[in-house]
This record gives sequence, C-alpha cells and structure tokens, in this order.
Amino acid sequence: MTVAMKTISVGIDKSDINDLPNIYAYMGYMFCSVTCLFGPWISFKDYISIRHVANQDKWWILYIIQYALLSFLFLSISNCWAQWIINDTSWKWLLAYKDALSFRMSHYFISYIASSLLLLGGFPFALSTIVKPLQIELPHSLVHVVICWNVPMHFWLKTCTIKYLGKFGAVTMTYLTSALLHGLNFQLAAVLLSLGFYTYIEFQLRSLLANIFDACIASKKCIKAKCTHTYNTDNSWWVFLTNVMFSGLSIFHLAYLGLMFDTSELQETGYSYIHTIEKWSQLGFASHWVVFATYCIYFLMR
Repeated sequence: MTVAMKTISVGIDKSDINDLPNIYAYMGYMFCSVTCLFGPWISFKDYISIRHVANQDKWWILYIIQYALLSFLFLSISNCWAQWIINDTSWKWLLAYKDALSFRMSHYFISYIASSLLLLGGFPFALSTIVKPLQIELPHSLVHVVICWNVPMHFWLKTCTIKYLGKFGAVTMTYLTSALLHGLNFQLAAVLLSLGFYTYIEFQLRSLLANIFDACIASKKCIKAKCTHTYNTDNSWWVFLTNVMFSGLSIFHLAYLGLMFDTSELQETGYSYIHTIEKWSQLGFASHWVVFATYCIYFLMR
C-alpha cells in the first residue's frame, strides 16, 4: 500500500514539470527501510531532504522513547485491558465498543512504532505525527476521526486524488481509493464506504445547522481567534451541548463500524461478507438507520 501511494505521488508531482527522479533515488524512495514495514507515506521531497538537511533536534532520542512507550501502552490496552474491563457477558453494545476499541488501540500501536522508526531514520519531528488518539476517542465529528486516523494518508488523498472533484465525488473517490489500497474485500469496502457516506451527511447537516443558527457547530472546528459565528462554546451552553451530542453520535458510529474488526479466528483468513452482515444484523443495522434518519432531516431542512 505504501509503495503504491509513493508511486502515485511521484507520478503526480513530477508530471507537470517533467522532471522524473533518477533510478537510484526512485528505488531508494520506494524501498526506504524506515517506511517499508509499517509506513507511513512520505513525499519524495521529504525523503530527498534528509540527505541535505540535519532535521533532528537535540531531543530526538526522548521523542523516540516516548513514542515507543506509548505504542506498548496501546498494545497492552488492545490485548489485555480492554478484554479485562469489558467481559464477554456484557451488553451487546459494550461488546461492540470493546472490539472497536481493541482495533483502534492496535492501530495506535502500529502508528507510534512507525513514528519511532521515522525519527530513527533521520526524518524531522514535524513528519512523525501519524495518528491523534485523543481526537479519535473523544471526537468532535467523524470528519475529524478520518483526518486524525492517518494524517499522512489524509494528506496524500487530499493532494493526490481529489484535486479536481466536487465534495461528493471527492468523498466517494477518497474511500474507494482507500478500500483499493487496503486490499479490496467486502468487509473493508462496506466499512469504508459506510464511513464515507456518514462523514458526507454529517458534514452537510452540520454546515447547514451552523449557517441557520450562526453557531459554531460545524463538523470542522473553528480556530477560536478566527471564529466568526455569533454563538460558540464560550457564550452559549446549547452550542456546547450540541457538539457533545454529535461527539456521542460519532462514538456510537465508531463502535458499530469497528465491530467488524474483532478478534475471532476469521481474522487469520479474512472476513467474508456473511460475517459482516451477521455482525451488523446483531445490532439491528442501528447505525445505518440513524444515518438514514440524519439524511432525511438534512433533506427536509435544505
């Protein structure tokens, strides 16, 4: 997946200026030992820059230790603490949240290991941020979750695949591309495309509500110093409550979608479409019904 992203980014970046890299620089970029194992994607420009610029500051070894400790903390939560705190006899929605939480924590583990390797490889600290766990676990919106899940991949999708598409086309292409890069199967496609529609509908509805009420309740947070809304969390309790409600709704959707990535024996051979349908049917397809209702509200209001 990382090699495919690198190839596409080089092709797009160099197509306009007709300045393709030489074979040695290209192969070094493709098979960079720092990013081959766990990723993430880095641009060719950033890769070349480490040959000519000293990017490390004096605290780089402390950052590596911090990332390594955090990665193993997330690993322990994924494999031990989550299973211990929420046992198998709990309410079905708690079990769904547990499976989704374990999956997210394993993703944080891999991401922080990758960040450590980036710093060891001489890349600057500014490029080492791959995931933002706090903003995923306590999300302002699903849009923020998508951005914070894999920051380099979000940047790659934004700059390399959706330059000339409208909002809906951009969202659809983003998740189709992501599904293809992850290895297209029914489970991944169902989760990613569902997430794509979720984020699009949420973005449209919250933008509409923000305009109607002149309130800071859109999917993307305003920078406090630049917020132009009349009502915000500092002067209106209902704005704060509305954002909290949407955050709770995002956590609900994440539990539903993350349920697919459980720890059953099927994960070794790959999940079939039957497994996906059965998992969601156990929860009554509740999240999809909520999104459908959300879209109906948006359709009637616009």
